[in-house]
Amino acid sequence: MEQFTKWVQFIIDRSELFPIIGIIALIVIMIIPIPTALLDFLMGVNLFISLMILIMTMFIERIIDFSVFPTLLLVTTLFRLSLNISSTRLILLQGARFDGKFVKTFGDFVVGGNYIVGFVIFIILLIVQLMIITKGSGRIAEVAARFTLDAMPGKQMAVDNDLQNGLLTDVEAKERREEIRREADFYGSMDGASKFVQGDAMAGLIITGINIVGGILIGVFMHGEDIAGAMKVYSLFTIGDGIASQLPSLLISVGAGIIVSRSASKGDLGNELIRQFTTYWQPLVIGSSVMLFLSFIPGMPKFGFWFLAIVFGGLGYVRLYAANNPIEDETEKNKGADGSGDGGSEGEKTAESVLDSILHVDKLELEIGIGLIPLVDASQGGDLKDRITMLRREVALELGLMLPKVRIRDNIQLSPNNYVIKLKGMEISRGEVFVDKYFAMNTGFASEEIEGQETIDPIYGMQAFWIDEIQKETAENAGFIVVDAATTVITHIKEIVSQYSHELLGREELELLVDYIKNDYKSLVEELIPAKLPLSEVQKILQNLLKEGVSIRNLVTIFETLIEAKNYGIENIDNLTEHVRASLARQIVEIYIDKNENLLNVINIDPSLEKNLSGKITRTVSGQGFLVLSPQEAEKFRNSIADEVTKVAKEVMNFVILSSPELRIYLKRWFDREPAFARLAVLSYNEIPGNLKVRACGIIK
Repeated sequence: MEQFTKWVQFIIDRSELFPIIGIIALIVIMIIPIPTALLDFLMGVNLFISLMILIMTMFIERIIDFSVFPTLLLVTTLFRLSLNISSTRLILLQGARFDGKFVKTFGDFVVGGNYIVGFVIFIILLIVQLMIITKGSGRIAEVAARFTLDAMPGKQMAVDNDLQNGLLTDVEAKERREEIRREADFYGSMDGASKFVQGDAMAGLIITGINIVGGILIGVFMHGEDIAGAMKVYSLFTIGDGIASQLPSLLISVGAGIIVSRSASKGDLGNELIRQFTTYWQPLVIGSSVMLFLSFIPGMPKFGFWFLAIVFGGLGYVRLYAANNPIEDETEKNKGADGSGDGGSEGEKTAESVLDSILHVDKLELEIGIGLIPLVDASQGGDLKDRITMLRREVALELGLMLPKVRIRDNIQLSPNNYVIKLKGMEISRGEVFVDKYFAMNTGFASEEIEGQETIDPIYGMQAFWIDEIQKETAENAGFIVVDAATTVITHIKEIVSQYSHELLGREELELLVDYIKNDYKSLVEELIPAKLPLSEVQKILQNLLKEGVSIRNLVTIFETLIEAKNYGIENIDNLTEHVRASLARQIVEIYIDKNENLLNVINIDPSLEKNLSGKITRTVSGQGFLVLSPQEAEKFRNSIADEVTKVAKEVMNFVILSSPELRIYLKRWFDREPAFARLAVLSYNEIPGNLKVRACGIIK
């Protein structure tokens, strides 16, 4: 038994060879004569395969579970044609001596040895197959393919929406998209594959006609038989062969019709049929009453009608009784006064769901007033969810950050046109947009005023207006930046993501990034984590980078630099961060370079001031450092920065504060606590590439 199992497994492991061997064998059968016994066996195989395919179409729950069906149609059609050719060769060569059991059985037993009756049955089979089954299933497949392809973008958008809203995981979404694609491919294939069956039926008719004429000519002119005798022998064999071939073809045609017409079914055909056919008691009772009435008409088969009336009447009564007397839930019956027992499981699930809804906090959430629902509703043309999907890709490209799913909720407590952006359950920012208007923002270059509902840009605090569509072109010509409501919301979300990206990089997001890099740089990751740095410290370093808008997409360079820094004995997180920034110098400086003159505009810090500030650094227990100034020192420093920045901003658009590597990160942290300076970029000397030209525009004293 063990040896037999090994042989079976050996054959299964090489199953990819079966189709190749089978196709070659079919072609060989067409060319080379085969023994009559082998022909009988292959005809039995043909009938068995056709029957199996028909049964499979009734048991599958989803059409894509039998996605190989279109290919099977082609192969089985080729199989039948090869058997037709082989049987034709033997019938014409052997004549009355032909001893094919399968063909003779259909010729003698099925049609009673009468070739006229056999020919009529054969024609009826062809008409049923061609005009009804094949034509109908082909039309269903054609329409289904068209509608499936038309619905494909909407289904994929629905998957993306569920993914964004946290209803699906990335793996589930990928599987759902693959299922949608396979379904569209299946219907497209079935649209063409149904032509195989139709062509097979036509070929069967033509082959049968040719065989009859050829057999009569061979019998009369080669074997010296009379026309009546030759017609009886060859016609009977040919029609028996035709029916033996068309019966499997008919089974597969029925299977094709079943599989393309079951698009809405969710279970096997038997369960669906019984469930849907017996759902309502009224049709069952009415139908049985009609059958009972018909049984009393003289000449009607009373026994058959009474049997149907009793069976379906009884089934209708059972359904009626079940509808009026619903079965009490055993879990409720068994539940004790204290709610214990087996029935408590449902309550526990409910309580768990309530706890989940209360305790679960989304990292990033967008709440909208009811007036903004059209921005989200695809049926009303809303594409906000699609834009959020694009935003996630954009953030991944720019920052290297896997942006968490953005949960979108409608909140009736908000004003209809208001929206709120929440981070970890807390409101971070809010704004107001109008679905039927455009947002026109004055960036300082507008040449004239426009009429509209005045507002303030929620991101940059600039003057803006809500205008009607007819004013859009005028506003653009006047120098305003004009966008629709959805773009305004997306831009706001993107700005929030940029500001708080360091908080969005959680442990789970970091593990995903590390696992992704590990596929190609396994030794690099294993050398760093946890051998030299635990994942928590790597997370802090990456958060330090993101907090200042530095992309962590180049994780390979970052990891290599951290390994090098640890080899040098650098332990402090702040110092490790600065070491990484120096290795990303070209990337960091790129966004601050004046592209017109290809140089970097900087504001220097007086060396004596730098020395003074360096002595004001205080470290916490964790080793993180901060610049601590007295109120008087902070005020003087604040005024000095404001005066210099205001002066430089009048001359150049893009500039940075240049500091020593030892002071840079602590100076930036101090700036972050000052709203007026939070957007100032602070770079160190180590972050300036040697070939980059630097122009000093001012100095802070």
